[in-house]
Amino acid sequence: MGSNINGNYLLNLGFRGRGKISFNPQEILDQPIRRPGTAPAPQPDPPAPTNGSSAKLIPFDRFFTGDPIDEFELYRTMEQFLLRDSCTLSDMEQMMEYLNQKALQSDRNVPTICKYLYVFSKDPIVGDNVRAAFYSNLENNFMGREKLKLREGPTRYRNFIRWVMAAAHHFRNLLYAPFDDLLFSLLTLADEISNFNDSEDIPLYCILILRFCYYSTLPQSNGTLVSVQLGEQYKSAVNRARDVVRRKLMRGGLSAVQTGWLCLVLEVSWSTKYLEDEIVTYYENILPSFSLIQLKSLNIRLPKNHGREKYLEHIRKYIVVE
Repeated sequence: MGSNINGNYLLNLGFRGRGKISFNPQEILDQPIRRPGTAPAPQPDPPAPTNGSSAKLIPFDRFFTGDPIDEFELYRTMEQFLLRDSCTLSDMEQMMEYLNQKALQSDRNVPTICKYLYVFSKDPIVGDNVRAAFYSNLENNFMGREKLKLREGPTRYRNFIRWVMAAAHHFRNLLYAPFDDLLFSLLTLADEISNFNDSEDIPLYCILILRFCYYSTLPQSNGTLVSVQLGEQYKSAVNRARDVVRRKLMRGGLSAVQTGWLCLVLEVSWSTKYLEDEIVTYYENILPSFSLIQLKSLNIRLPKNHGREKYLEHIRKYIVVE
């Protein structure tokens, strides 16, 4: 299967949305707030902030070194930036673009960043603006990804894909699947790397497809399972992924880990339950990054005595207060 560089996967599957891809869910579109403007043009490395709100973004740099972090230090840094009295919607837009650009150099802590952004999106004071700025930035960068890929190169582009993947996975009500346009964006990104021009594309492709398989087991906001709601679109997407995997396996020349990822996609796509126990037992000690597709990766750690868990009662089973 050839790569669909134009990202028309939604149309290939017969999907029809609101006329164009939009990463603003209906709850954002319905809000009487000012929609953010076009995000700043992405740069390989954002210029060093010197004043105003930009200077306040410098503390985020330490979370993109590739080293493990103290999650609560990230939480406090985000809290200090977002909850200060002078933080405007424009400041939040700058923050989202800054984080997006920094994530191109290192994706290691991106899931945690997206988790805490979701936490603050439920704040009764700043939450509306956090959600609007986050989704607007995500949409702008997704729609401009072809230029980003050409400018940034394959390694940083893969990190961009991981940013979108983390956004879909962690910046949401964890009881429901991502909304349609964001859900199908994962398939678009998977399709674009399905030629596997680099060995790193194989696990990345597989994680994208496995996430889609997981979301198909969840309800949408209207209570209908994704697999039921999408019907033939869902079947077509899964069949397409199986075909890509089979063709890659048949061509051979793969490492044991690469073969393992591809076989895992086939097993999960045919399973009636996402990640059955025997699948986890077999693969979890074989495949690097296997933890990214396990449900325990959704857990959100919060510091004691901050009281923010009261805004997250809807996903309380995923909240760990320490």
